[in-house]
Amino acid sequence: MARIQKRFAKVARSRPLVRPLGGHPGMMTHLLASDEAQHITYLEALQTLNGSGPNQFGKYKSAYMKKAFPAEQVTAIYEWLHRYPAGIPQAEMAQSLLQVDSYGGAINRYPADSTPVPQRSSLMKLQYQTYWNNASKPGEGLMSPFREQAEAHVSWINGFYKDVYAAYGGTPNPTRDSTGTVDGCYYNYPDEVLGTHARGNVDQALWLYFLQNFRQAPRNLVKVKRRWDPTNYFHHAQSIPVS
Repeated sequence: MARIQKRFAKVARSRPLVRPLGGHPGMMTHLLASDEAQHITYLEALQTLNGSGPNQFGKYKSAYMKKAFPAEQVTAIYEWLHRYPAGIPQAEMAQSLLQVDSYGGAINRYPADSTPVPQRSSLMKLQYQTYWNNASKPGEGLMSPFREQAEAHVSWINGFYKDVYAAYGGTPNPTRDSTGTVDGCYYNYPDEVLGTHARGNVDQALWLYFLQNFRQAPRNLVKVKRRWDPTNYFHHAQSIPVS
């Protein structure tokens, strides 16, 4: 025990975080040890040292692109990135954005049915994001007096998304796109607006996530689900069904 205490003797004790360390959506936070480093607890580190900064509410949506943005999408993106929800301070929308990730390379070397994720010919993946903070206690984020704030952010991002993909029915659905521009969505950014079991339209969402791999051979994720979880023990609002 004495040796252990000696080894950690130079490690300063943690103290309360005096100011946020910051960060930016989609970017790793970095600190200058000379004047930015702070001693924080393990929990504070988990809550603060992440890609989106201190804990906050947020909403994500996604889309894959196989071609460059059509002119009507460029117009919609520009207009919505300059639009502010009523009652929301302009400064609060500073973390409401569209992040564009370049795709291709090794990702596209494999056929669409080689893994559950079928998007193997995309040039870009888009991440629609909005974040906000308030003084709510745990469990109060969507309750008065904070409900209007949350609804404003969610309404903004849903309207943004629907307008960009208006030509395809409001989502990046490749079956409604004769130009071969869009290629569905990313499953790890779950978006209940696309469909859920509770609303009886989960197939719409799962098609956008997995395209032909959802129900078609040789991948057929429904068949895999039925084989390994026939009682549907592992389930959530957008889980793959057993039938």
